[in-house]
Amino acid sequence: MIASFFVLLSAPLSVSATPPPAAVHAQAPADASIERGRSLLEQGKPDEALLCFEEAVKRDDSFKTRMWVLRARMSLGDVEDALTAVDEARAAGAKGPDVDYLVGFGLVELAKQAVASGNPGAFVGQQFSDAVVFLERATAADPQRYRDAFLPLAEAAWFAPDLPKARKAIERAVEVFPANVDAQILHGKIAMSQFVAAQQDEAQKAGADAHWNAAVQAFERALAALGSADDLGTRAKRAEAAKELGNAQVWKQAKDKARAAYVTAITAAPATIDYVAAYQALGGDELALALEEAHRKFVAHPDDTWSAPTLVWWLGWIRYDRKQYPEAETAFREAIAKNPQFTNSWFYVYKCCYSQQKYPEAIAALKSFADVDRDGLTNAVLSAKELTQAEIEYLVGWCANPDKHDGKPLNLDAAMLCEVLTRSSPQEGRYWNNLGLFLRDHADILARTKRDTPRDELVPFYERALVAYETALSIAPENPNYLNDTAVILHYNLERELPRALELYAKAYECAKKELERKDLSPDDRAAIQIALRDSKNNLELLKKELEKKQNGEGQ
Repeated sequence: MIASFFVLLSAPLSVSATPPPAAVHAQAPADASIERGRSLLEQGKPDEALLCFEEAVKRDDSFKTRMWVLRARMSLGDVEDALTAVDEARAAGAKGPDVDYLVGFGLVELAKQAVASGNPGAFVGQQFSDAVVFLERATAADPQRYRDAFLPLAEAAWFAPDLPKARKAIERAVEVFPANVDAQILHGKIAMSQFVAAQQDEAQKAGADAHWNAAVQAFERALAALGSADDLGTRAKRAEAAKELGNAQVWKQAKDKARAAYVTAITAAPATIDYVAAYQALGGDELALALEEAHRKFVAHPDDTWSAPTLVWWLGWIRYDRKQYPEAETAFREAIAKNPQFTNSWFYVYKCCYSQQKYPEAIAALKSFADVDRDGLTNAVLSAKELTQAEIEYLVGWCANPDKHDGKPLNLDAAMLCEVLTRSSPQEGRYWNNLGLFLRDHADILARTKRDTPRDELVPFYERALVAYETALSIAPENPNYLNDTAVILHYNLERELPRALELYAKAYECAKKELERKDLSPDDRAAIQIALRDSKNNLELLKKELEKKQNGEGQ
C-alpha cells in the first residue's frame, strides 16, 4: 500500500474527464445528496454522511461521486481499505485532484493513528510530508470543493514540520469553518509552536508575541464556541483548549490565569489531563490549588466512570507530594471507592498511613493491594525500592515485637510483608528465610495455644515455610542459619526426610564454625551464627539419638 502511494506522488495527474451526456441527468440529485453528506461530515457525523453518499452513488456511479463514500469511510476509521480502493480506482483511470484529496486525507489519518499508537514507525514523517504535497495540490485546484482539506493540510504541515505552511493552511481552515473547534485549537497549537520557535531565534524574537497573542485568542475562541454543552466529546475538547490556554499563560508567568485555565480543563475532563506535564508547567503549589478547586467544582457525567476517580487520585497524589498525609489518604481511599480498578491507590494509602505511624492500617493497605494486584504492588515497591523496602522491613520488626501490639506477635502479617520483599528482591536470601520463620512460628503458636488444632490446618503453613527455607538455601547454600532452619522444619514440624535433616544439621555446624573464624563479622552477624552453631549442634545430637532409637526398635 505505501509503495503505491509513492507512485501516486510521482505520477503526473490530470483533471478528471467530463462525465458522458448519458450521466448528466442523474448528476443534479446526486449532487444534492453529496452536499447533504458533506454538511454532515463537517458536523462530525460521518456515519450519517456515508448514507447520503451511498444514496448519491445509486444515481451516479462515477468516481467523482464514489470518492465521497471513500472519504466518509476514512472518517469512520476504515482508512487502509479506503486507500486501497483509491489505488484501484486510479489503476482503472481515476485522476486529478479528487485522487490527491483522498490520498492526502488518508495519509494524514494513517499517520495520526500511528502517532496515537505510541509506536509511529519510520514512515510517519514521510506520510505527513507526502500528505502536504497531495493536499496542497488539491486545494490549489479547487479550494471550495476541497474546503475541508485545509485542516488536515495544516495538521500534516505542523507535523512535517513546516510551520509557515501550517499556519497559512489553518488560517484558511478557520476562515472556511469559523465555528470548527478542532480548527481553532489547532490554530492555537500552531501559533504556539511558532512562538516557541521565535523565542529561540534572535532574528524572529521581535515577532514572537504576535504568535502568542494569536494562540491565546484561538484557544479562547474555541472555548467560546464550545459553549455550555456537557456531552463527553465537548468536555474533552473543552479540557484540551483550556489546557493549551493554561500552557500559553505559563510562558508569560501569568500564574493566576494559567491556574484558572487548568481548573477549567480538569473540571471538564479530569481523565484527559497529563498531570505530570501539568506539574512541570504550573509547579506543585499551583497545581495543588487547581486540583482542590476543580475537585470542588467537578460534576461527574453519568456515562463516565473514570473522571471522578482520576481527579481524586491526582488530588491525593498532590496532597501526598505536599506532605498532607491525612488529606491524601482520604483522597486515595475515595479513588478506590469510586473505581476499584484504581488499585495502586492502596500503595499510596499505605504510604500515607506509614507516614502517620498508623502501622496496622499501613499493613492492611499493603495486604489489600496484594490481594487485588500482586504484580502491581511489586512494581510499586520497585519504583522506590530502597526507601520502601526499608519501611517494610521496619514493619516486619514491628509485627515481630509483641510489646507493640497487645503482647502477641503478628506472624501472618509479618509473613505477608516478607512475601512482598521476596517478590521485589527475589535473590535476597534473608527475606525468604524470614518468610519461613514467620510461617513456622504462626503454626507453632497455633499448635501450642489451641491443642485441638487439626494437623491438617498446620501442615500447609509448614509446607510453605519449607519452600521459603529451601529458596533461601538455594541462594546461600552454606549459610549456617538457613541450613539449620531447613533441617528444623523437616525434623520437628513435617517429620520427614530425617536423614537429610541430619546432613543439614551437620553442615550447618561445620559452616558456623568456619564463619566464626572470620574477623570481619559484624556483632549482629556473629551473634546469629553463634546461635546457629549452638542450635545445629544440639539438634544434630538429638536427631542422632532419635534415629538410633528407631533403629534399635526395628532390630528388636
